[in-house]
Amino acid sequence: MKYLFSVFCLVVGVMRAATAYSNECDQHWGVIAYYARMTNTTLNRVARFDIGFSKANLVAFELDRELGCQNVFRESFQPIVEHMSVAVNGTFQDDPSGSLVGVNTFVLFTWQNFPWNQSIVTTMSILEGVSYMSGHPQWETRDPQKALNDRRFLNFLGAEVTAAMPSDPSWQLVYRIHHRSGAFGIYCPGIVGSTAVGFGIRHTFI
Repeated sequence: MKYLFSVFCLVVGVMRAATAYSNECDQHWGVIAYYARMTNTTLNRVARFDIGFSKANLVAFELDRELGCQNVFRESFQPIVEHMSVAVNGTFQDDPSGSLVGVNTFVLFTWQNFPWNQSIVTTMSILEGVSYMSGHPQWETRDPQKALNDRRFLNFLGAEVTAAMPSDPSWQLVYRIHHRSGAFGIYCPGIVGSTAVGFGIRHTFI
């Protein structure tokens, strides 16, 4: 638990520093809760909605903060990326290997100016950061070679789509892909990873 607390303190510090360089444009906070099922399908098949689910479940709670318009990190990605946020995410995983707790921190690269927003307000995001788990999920250790190379600290990669009513866009339905991996050997040798897919609710506020 001391490692999880250290990661949490580091994340809070990063979030405070990342939002320090901003102007007076709106910077929204967001809170999200979502439920996901672990999948035994590769990430590229998940992206094509060809998904086979396993018995493990994942519940997550998240806090995010939009970066200011003049944040130096956000400016470096404009005009390709419209909005950027930093987030910390806590997970509880009901894994066959036992109950696991995780902390993930990442940046959300978000696009939200779509022509159909008058009918349904939509955002699409790519998530990239780091992930720490209190144990070793079964899917990441499913064969002897993967078990040998598995690490608690791995890369976090995700994707999400949200939808909201134009009358109150602060409440969003979220579809989220939640993925941990060794990032092609950057974090550990071999191909190690696990993926969850699910839905949740986000509320944004200033």
